[in-house]
Amino acid sequence: MDTLKKIAPYIAIALGLVFLASGFIKLLDTRAFSVHLMSFRLPAIMVYLSPLVPPFEIMLGVSLFAPSLRRPAALTALIALALFTLTFYYGTFFGSVSECRCFGSLHAGSGLVGLTIRNLALAALGFGAWKALPKRETGVSWRNAAYTGLAAVFFMLAVMSANQPFVMNTPLKRGQDATQTGLAKLIDFQPDKRYLAVFYSLRCIKCIDSLENVKAFAETGKVDQVYAFALGRDADLAEIESKFQLNFETKLMRVRDFDDFARGIPTAYYIKNNRIHHIEVGSVMSPFTFEFRVPGF
Repeated sequence: MDTLKKIAPYIAIALGLVFLASGFIKLLDTRAFSVHLMSFRLPAIMVYLSPLVPPFEIMLGVSLFAPSLRRPAALTALIALALFTLTFYYGTFFGSVSECRCFGSLHAGSGLVGLTIRNLALAALGFGAWKALPKRETGVSWRNAAYTGLAAVFFMLAVMSANQPFVMNTPLKRGQDATQTGLAKLIDFQPDKRYLAVFYSLRCIKCIDSLENVKAFAETGKVDQVYAFALGRDADLAEIESKFQLNFETKLMRVRDFDDFARGIPTAYYIKNNRIHHIEVGSVMSPFTFEFRVPGF
């Protein structure tokens, strides 16, 4: 027990580094993290609150470095790990989740077994630190003020990242030759043709609201073909196709592949003569609005 007491502060610091890494990586692209959560089939409010997760993880990581906060932070980390693990299990069995992406879109995700083993190990460290650390250590008031200020800063950064990610995996740009991008694997490009490629989620209200506009692009002949790709399950897709009488085919994608194209939910690429003419994020405008806002298509 004496040995555990001696190494407990170092265990807390190691655990803090894990939470700091997880939080900062998510902070680079909070939007991608929110997109990933859509495949968990969680209540919509959970997705909207997802920008709070990166600052929470960062502040928890910082707290595990502070002697006066280590013990309660270790207990908080233990509870957080349990909640994260249960959420992933829920997404695996009731959603369409196959990998955790716990360290954001910049890191290859863990499967169910890998995540379980890793989180059990981290939980054991957190429990050991909580049991061995002193129950009371003198806190410093200025530290509390500093932590409050840091929390506010990281929260603002998370909101900014949700609106415009600091780092995006999606390299597609306007004017780019679409045949030289990953879109070429999804679309059979032909010269002198116009395409609309839409990436959306079956659990996204904005996406569902945009489906009528996507249908209108096909009906009015504004594009030669619509390609749609979605996150979700076969049952959800069948329900939406039946309810909205879609006149285009939607193919389901894995989150990892979806991240390569989606800048947000939904993301629409308007392609003319095999070049990306326009990119729209967050909605799909009607063909009539598009004609006025994006001339020359």
